[in-house]
Amino acid sequence: MERLSQMDHSNDFASEAFFDQNSLDQIQQIDPTTDLGSVANVALPPNLAVAEQLNRRWSSGCLERIAWSRHGNLASISDDASTVNLECLRYSHDAKAWQLNERHTLATIFEDAVSLAWSSTGGELAVVDIKGRIWVYHISGVAINRLVLNRRGDLDEERETSQPIGMTWLNQDRQERPRNFVALATKVDSRWIHTNARTRPPGPYWHRAIVVVHRNGLLTLCFQRGDGQYSKVTKHLSPSDNTLYSHASFAPTLEGKMLVALHSFKNFISVCLISIDWTEVRQAVEGLPIMTVEYVSSKVSSRPSGSSTLGDVYDPDSWRLTHLEVAQSPDVERAVQTPPTILSVSSGINREVSITDHGFLVSSMIKRWAVISVERKLHPRFDELPSKGSSKIGSPSVYTLQPRPEKEEQVITTVHHLEGSLALVVTTQEGRTDFLNSEDLSPVSYAASVTETSSMSQSGFVFPFVPNVTCPTFSPSACVRADLTPDGKTQLVTMEHPLGQGQAQQPLDPNIDVAIAALNLTFARACWTNATFDDVLMCASHSIPTAITPAIVSGLYRSLFRDNEFVNEKMQGSELERMFHKPYMGRVMAYHACLTANCGQLPSIAPTEGRIGWSLSAQWAWIANNIRHTATVLFMNLRDVQNTNLVMTQDFTDMLCSNLRWGLSVIRFIISTILEVGDRETNPEMFDDKDPGRLGDINGDGSQGLVALLLNIHCSRQFLVAFVRAVRAYAKNTEPKSQHHVQVLQCIQQQTTNKGISFQAIEALLEYRWSVHGDIEGDIPGTATRQLDMMATGIVHEAYQGTIKLLLNKLVNSPVGLRAKMLIDRLKLFTELVDIEYVFLNHDILGRRDGEPKQTQIVYDIHRKKPISKSALDPNGTGVLMVRRCIRCGSFSEDINASPRDWPRQVASLLTKCVCDGHWALEPWDRNSN
Repeated sequence: MERLSQMDHSNDFASEAFFDQNSLDQIQQIDPTTDLGSVANVALPPNLAVAEQLNRRWSSGCLERIAWSRHGNLASISDDASTVNLECLRYSHDAKAWQLNERHTLATIFEDAVSLAWSSTGGELAVVDIKGRIWVYHISGVAINRLVLNRRGDLDEERETSQPIGMTWLNQDRQERPRNFVALATKVDSRWIHTNARTRPPGPYWHRAIVVVHRNGLLTLCFQRGDGQYSKVTKHLSPSDNTLYSHASFAPTLEGKMLVALHSFKNFISVCLISIDWTEVRQAVEGLPIMTVEYVSSKVSSRPSGSSTLGDVYDPDSWRLTHLEVAQSPDVERAVQTPPTILSVSSGINREVSITDHGFLVSSMIKRWAVISVERKLHPRFDELPSKGSSKIGSPSVYTLQPRPEKEEQVITTVHHLEGSLALVVTTQEGRTDFLNSEDLSPVSYAASVTETSSMSQSGFVFPFVPNVTCPTFSPSACVRADLTPDGKTQLVTMEHPLGQGQAQQPLDPNIDVAIAALNLTFARACWTNATFDDVLMCASHSIPTAITPAIVSGLYRSLFRDNEFVNEKMQGSELERMFHKPYMGRVMAYHACLTANCGQLPSIAPTEGRIGWSLSAQWAWIANNIRHTATVLFMNLRDVQNTNLVMTQDFTDMLCSNLRWGLSVIRFIISTILEVGDRETNPEMFDDKDPGRLGDINGDGSQGLVALLLNIHCSRQFLVAFVRAVRAYAKNTEPKSQHHVQVLQCIQQQTTNKGISFQAIEALLEYRWSVHGDIEGDIPGTATRQLDMMATGIVHEAYQGTIKLLLNKLVNSPVGLRAKMLIDRLKLFTELVDIEYVFLNHDILGRRDGEPKQTQIVYDIHRKKPISKSALDPNGTGVLMVRRCIRCGSFSEDINASPRDWPRQVASLLTKCVCDGHWALEPWDRNSN
């Protein structure tokens, strides 16, 4: 004790630093009667941006400054509310990451734009200003970052109470056209099975129509007529002319009516249902729709009944409604039908600090009411009275609001609906993003099951905490969030998953396995809903270790296809030929290519070509998808070749011949590579390890590399077979009836006989029997596993490594082989070498050599399959030469105008996107030209 008393404690505690350089008088300012454990006295530091945003939300529910379309377009209103900016996700090959494309600003100058909204298909954008005037833009056929103004709002009538409080587009999916919906993924044995369901699009329907509700309760319906022009009609929703409203929310119903919820400044919520009759509009261009309003008789108060966070004395004025939402009924057929639900979110303010203090935000209260249809019934004694008529009249039904349990949350700043899901996405004051079930408001995140998943959030994917989020929007698959920063820039945040590195061993950890299944499920939904999946790719590239990427690819194929679709066409039960006709096959292979593009552990062509490009797995998927796309274009035009009444333009004929020329050049390249393997064996002194052209065949014996993958993987070989069949069909008719057909036949002859190959040689080369030795006879699942492993990794299985040697010995160089029968000409093939850059048509995918300048490379048109020699002026009149570039794979197209109208419609629609199904964006030509 004596030693303790002698210790000097004067420097053990830095009181000045602890009390912010002030004196201990701070202690005297603490109220000793304050309950420090009370929730009411614990609050986050005030954030002016969040407070200002909620303050605006108290007076208007129409404040969506940023919105993400189904196609991937990101539109945002500038800080001064005078312009609208367009952005989109774009993959940067230089940075090897997904980034935002360069901003493009619309030419329209707004007086005070307050909100915008994309249509359900993503093809239209509506912008409304503070006066309730409506502008409508359509996506141009040129590029995703270009819009066309179709309706001006500055000519609309202005009123004192016309400020918008709610805006939505009518459904654009017809009710008589049920859609496929992928509900969930369930693990059965070792395979994840997707459960599909049919959905009935709720109404009302119109191909282009937008609804805006104004402060005075006036509803404006702005719709497109048959002549392409827009008209509008109005309807008062308020029985009283002097009632002013702050919020309006909408939901389509399965009965074809639009449910509208209104919140007045008197803190009451009223509901009505609107029926729209389009008969007159269909009968005449000047016709107008007839709107009928059906009111729900009961009104409810939006004020919460109380809260533990606001002390013992309840102050009703401490709650302010910030969000009013309507959760629609499930549209899945044969599902349990729940009624539409009204949700009001109110923010609470604690004013107990002092009388003069403005208070601070403490929590949010969510109140809910179900819109129930009930029958009006008379007292049972009335049934005893005699009836004067024989017919029995049913009891009339009315709608009523039935309260549901309230829920208190942290301060909610934004609320968003997830399309195709019964979930809400909410962001909170402290930076949390959470997914809530719209039926009971229970958290969807981490509702974990290792054998079943219905969303990424359910399987462990979460958004990181980002404080001060005031204006967020979510990508079509809700896995990427875009935020507007205080300086007006767009910030991207992706979902993350705590997946460790080096987890590729089999079997996979159950938590990793279900995360992979959720990612592939999200991609499948994007395919079926015709939405972009660039956000899924961005999320995967940020949160998925490359070590488990092959497991994602093989898992996707196993979920979307059956095993018998991967085995050779002669195996009993095989359905290989069906893969060519799958409508989403191009998207699947593009997803495959982008996922495996930069996996460093996978083999590439760098050891043989000296090029740093995509992995062999990604390059295989890219080339195979391009071959399938080319064959599809040829098949689409076959029907029109024999039509003598249809005149094909020279431009279209040139495009078709270029596709024929490219496809046959790929086949010539394959044959030349096979012959070179034989030459290396017979004349090794002529070659060394640095000779290019082997495309990943490290040993030079044809056991590995891109050509070995194309021939040994049955689906890519089948795509080559389909292409040859299409060419054969063109060449079959030797009596052409049009100039178009003559030029096509001439092109085929020039690229076959005149180049050293024949149809007999090509067809013999692509027969199944050369690679069948690698299949497991009678074992479809085992063979499919080998095929999927080769597709996902780019490594030829050892059972298939002798295919090219077998081709050389049995087909090419045998005494009765192709060379002996003069079906191939080695000299012509040697002198007419195919440039490897022409095979890929994309330098970023092929890869550049070290030190090779970008400007020295030829830029190819991915659709016309030829070098781009010229560009065109910007359609917006800027005078800048522009070119279209794919935002997903980086390929180019010289057609900056819409596809010519005199082209066959099917072919023209196929060329509106890139081969990888990615959208086009306009870029200045001088960035990419030499």
